[in-house]
Amino acid sequence: AERLDWARVPEDLPTVIVPGSVPGEAVRRGSMHPDASKAKCGKCGKCASECPVGAIPAETPWKTDAAKCICCMRCVSLCPHYARKLGPLELAGVRAMLKKACPPRSVPEYFI
Repeated sequence: AERLDWARVPEDLPTVIVPGSVPGEAVRRGSMHPDASKAKCGKCGKCASECPVGAIPAETPWKTDAAKCICCMRCVSLCPHYARKLGPLELAGVRAMLKKACPPRSVPEYFI
């Protein structure tokens, strides 16, 4: 509180640079998309209705529009028929990518 008493307006405060991710950093989209088995698909439309980007057509829910898909895997987690999944090679790729992108927890730093 003593350090902030001298600042009358926010513009008086110094600019603080915090190490870490840059805001607005480009998000990498994966090149792999969950496959759906036409035979297992119950055509309930749950995946199509819950897809956040509309990458799954309601008429053909076993297909995925790769240009729209953001690889969130929501369709995989919601499918009551277990018709959507990643293949073994894609799953290994996702594990490797996540291991690289999610390093061990670091010690918190305080900036005051």
